[in-house]
Amino acid sequence: MPRSPRSGARSSRTVIKTHVDVKPARHAVTLAVSAALCTTALYAALPSTAHAQTAQVAAQGATQTYGIPAGPLAPALHRWASASNALLSFTPDQTNGKTTAGVSGKLSADEALKALLAGSGLRAVRWPDGSYGLQAAEPAVAQSAGGGSAVAVLPTTNVTDDPLAAGNLLHAQTNLARMSGTVHELPQVVSVVPQEMMQQQQVTTLEQALRNVPGITVAIGEANGGANGDQFRIRGSTAKNDAYLDGLRDFGVYVRDTFNTEQVDVIKGPSSENFGMGSNGGAINSETKLAHLGEAAAAEAMVGNGPMNRQTVDLNHQLTDTTALRLNAMRQDQTIVDRDNVKSDRWGLALSFAAGLGTDTNWYMNYMHQTNDRTPDYGQPLIGRTATSVREPVASAYGVDRSNYYGKDTDRDYSTADIFTSLFKHKFNEDTSISNDTRFGYYERMFSATTATCDQTCANSFLTSGDGTVILGSGGGPRYFQRSTGAQNITTLKSAFDTAFLKHDVRLGLDLSYQTDHRQAYAYMKPDMSGTTTKVPGTLNSPNNSSSNYIVAIDPNGTSDVRDSTLTDVALFASDRVHFAPQWSVLGSVRWDYYSQTSRLSTLSTGSQTSNVNTSSNFFSPKLSLIWEPNNAQSYYLSYGWASTTPWAGSITADANPLGVNSVTTASDNLRNLSPEKTKTLELGGKVDLANGRVGLSGAVFHTEKNNSYYDDGSGNLTATGNKERYYGIELGLSGTILPHWTAYVGYTWLHSEIVDAATKTNIGNPVQGAARNSATLWTTYDLTPQWSKVLPGRFMVGGGVTYRDSMYIRDDMMAKVPYSLSFDAMLAWEYKNVRVALNGYNLANRINYDNYFAGENANTARAIPSAGRTFILSTRISM
Repeated sequence: MPRSPRSGARSSRTVIKTHVDVKPARHAVTLAVSAALCTTALYAALPSTAHAQTAQVAAQGATQTYGIPAGPLAPALHRWASASNALLSFTPDQTNGKTTAGVSGKLSADEALKALLAGSGLRAVRWPDGSYGLQAAEPAVAQSAGGGSAVAVLPTTNVTDDPLAAGNLLHAQTNLARMSGTVHELPQVVSVVPQEMMQQQQVTTLEQALRNVPGITVAIGEANGGANGDQFRIRGSTAKNDAYLDGLRDFGVYVRDTFNTEQVDVIKGPSSENFGMGSNGGAINSETKLAHLGEAAAAEAMVGNGPMNRQTVDLNHQLTDTTALRLNAMRQDQTIVDRDNVKSDRWGLALSFAAGLGTDTNWYMNYMHQTNDRTPDYGQPLIGRTATSVREPVASAYGVDRSNYYGKDTDRDYSTADIFTSLFKHKFNEDTSISNDTRFGYYERMFSATTATCDQTCANSFLTSGDGTVILGSGGGPRYFQRSTGAQNITTLKSAFDTAFLKHDVRLGLDLSYQTDHRQAYAYMKPDMSGTTTKVPGTLNSPNNSSSNYIVAIDPNGTSDVRDSTLTDVALFASDRVHFAPQWSVLGSVRWDYYSQTSRLSTLSTGSQTSNVNTSSNFFSPKLSLIWEPNNAQSYYLSYGWASTTPWAGSITADANPLGVNSVTTASDNLRNLSPEKTKTLELGGKVDLANGRVGLSGAVFHTEKNNSYYDDGSGNLTATGNKERYYGIELGLSGTILPHWTAYVGYTWLHSEIVDAATKTNIGNPVQGAARNSATLWTTYDLTPQWSKVLPGRFMVGGGVTYRDSMYIRDDMMAKVPYSLSFDAMLAWEYKNVRVALNGYNLANRINYDNYFAGENANTARAIPSAGRTFILSTRISM
C-alpha cells in the first residue's frame, strides 16, 4: 500500500533553468563544421520516434500573435518564454532530441505553450507565482495510438507545493542509495557542481569543476600531473583517497576528464559512515552520464590559445520502451598557456546501457576508457632571502618567468583507465527497495618526472648575481611503471515503516572491496646502459630540458625495485532517520570497517623477496544528527560525527610506499604501527528556500578536532607528524534565479586552523598547511534574449565568475607560502535553433596564481605550479 507523505516531506523534482549549452571550442571553424555535419549524419541514421499530434487548447487569459516555426523543442520554448514575458524552467534532459511542430496565430500564452509541447511527452505546469515548468505527461494521454495529425495534451496544472526553481542547488539529488535525497534533506554541507555550470564554464577536468567549491585546495596533483594523483584538501584535511564515481571508489591515478560527468557532489565534513575509511574532510563524488529514454545527439568542437583543441560527442538512442544506449566520446590536445613544454593530451570513450527504465527494476551497465598522455608539471621552486626567511615562489615574488619549466623532455605521464560499473535497483513497493552497485577498474601508468628545487646556496647566487643553479630531486625524480586493479560491491537495502508513533527511514548495507597494485621502479641510465647517471640541471632563468646524457630504463643491477601491494576492506553500515514529531527527526548512522593490507618488496633481476609486511585494523565510524523542518522550505540541523583512518589504508595506488617499507626494516619504521588518524566534527547548519523556492540559501558553522594527523610529502610517502589540529569555520552558499533572467551561484568559506600539539613543538600555534583562511567562488549568468532578439534571432547569454583564495602557508612550520589566488572568468554565448556558439575567457587579469603546491620534505624543497595564463576558448555545439 502506498505510504502517506510525511509531514515535512519534500518533493524530489529538480528543475534547472535552461541556459546556453556552452562548452569552449577547441577546434578551428573547419573542425566545428565537420563535427556538426558528423552529428547531423549520425542523428539522421537514428530511427524516428515522432508522432503526429493534435492540439486541444483551451484559451486562458490575454491573447497575442505567435509565430514560432517548427524545429528543436528547446529553442522554441525559449522563444515562447521571451514572447510571453514568462519564466519557464526545465532540464536539458527533458528536451534533448525533441522537436515541435511550432505554433502560429493569436493565442493565449497557455494555449501556445501546450501547442508547442504537443506530442513531446511533456506537459506544462504553472506554479502559484506564475512561472512555468515541465513534467512528464502520462503515456496514455501524451501520445495517440494511431497516426493522426495530433494528440491531446494534458491541461496546464496548477501545483500547490513550493516550486523547485531554476538553479536552486538545494534540490539537486545526490543519487546515492546510502544517503539518497536532496541536498536540502541532508544534515551536512553538500556542494553541487551541476552539468549546466560545467557546460557554461567549459569544464574539462574534475579539478576545474572543484574550483567552484570554496574550501578546497590542491597540492601538486591532477591538473599538473603529480606522482600520486589528486591531492585535494577539504576543510584542510587531505582527500586524495576520497574520489568516487557513482558512489563507488575510483581506484586509479589519472586525470579525471569530465566528458562523461553529469554532476559533481562534494560532501563536506567527516563522511566515513557513508564512504568508509578516510573521508575526514569529506568526499568527492562524480555522477556519470547515464542512458535514458528518448533520442538525443550532440557534438562539440573547441579551439583555444595554448594551443588547445577538443571534440566531444554525446549520443543517446532509445532501443525499446524500457531500454536505451548512450555513447560519449572525447579527444583533446592541449598545451598549457604560459607553461613551456607542458602538454595534456587525452581521449576517452564511455558507453551506458540501461534496462528497465520506467519500471520497478532498472539496471545500468556502464563502461569507460580514458587514455592520458601528458607532461607532469612539478612547478617552480620557492626561495627566501635568508635561511630563516619564508620561502615564496620565484615567479610572483622574484620576477622569474612564469613559463619556465624545469623538467626534462623525457618527463611523461602516460596512463590508461578502464572502468566497468553495474548499477542495479529493484523497488519492491513504495517503501522498500534494494540496490547493488559493482565496480571493476583496471589502470596502467608509465610515469617519469623531474623535481627541481633551489636551496639557500642557489637562492643566494640568484639574489646576488641574477641566477642560480637548481637542484634536481633525489635520484632525478620519480620514475616507474604501475599496474593497478580495484573491485567493489555495495548492497543497500532501504525501507520505510512505522513503529507506534515513530516513522523510520532505514538503510542497511554491505560494502566489499579489493585492490592490487604492482609498481616497477625505473632508473636514469647512461645511454649505453653501463650504469646509472644523473640529470644535468639548468638555472632558474635558463632551464635545461635536455635528456641527452641518459635514458629511462630498468636498472639490470637494481634491488628492491618491485613493489606489490593488496588491500581488502569489508564493511557493514546502517542508518535510521526517525521522525518522532511532525517537524523533528533524528538521523543515526554507523559503519564498521575491517581493513587488511600487504606490501612486498622484491628484486626483478633475481626474483628474491627483500621484504614482506602485512597489517590489519578495524573500527567504527558513527554520526548523529538532530533535524528540524518547520516547513517544506526550511531545514536546520545539528550533527556530530567522527571519521577514522590509518595512513596506510584507503587507496594503495596513490601511495608510493604503502606500508613505509623500503627494505628489511624494523617494525617501528613501518606505517602499520602508526595510530589511526581521528577527526571529530560538530556542525550546526540550515538550508532555506527563498523567493518561492527559486533561490536556495545554506549556511553552517563547524568545529573539528583531529588527532594523530599524518603528512603526505607529495610523492606518496607518508610520515606521522604527531599533530593535534583544530579547525573551525563558516560555510555559506546561495544558488538560484535571482531575477527572471539572472542566475547566480555563490559560495564562501572562512576557515581557522591551528596546530594545538605536535612532535615538533615550534609548530604549535601555527596554521595547518594548505588551509586558506578565506575562499570564495561566484558564477553568474544573465539572459539577454529580450534585449537582443529584435536585433538578431536566437538566444544570447553573458556570464562571469570570480574565484578567490587567501594567501596560505603550505608547510606547518610556516617556512613556505603561496600568494592569494584571484581569477576573473567570463562567457558570451549565442544559440540559434540547435546551434550554440560560445566564447570563454579565463584568468582575464593574467595574474600569476598558484592553485597547486608541494610542501616538500623541508622548506628548501617546497614548490608551486603557476596556473595557466590568460586563456580564451571558442566552442561550437550542435544538438538535436
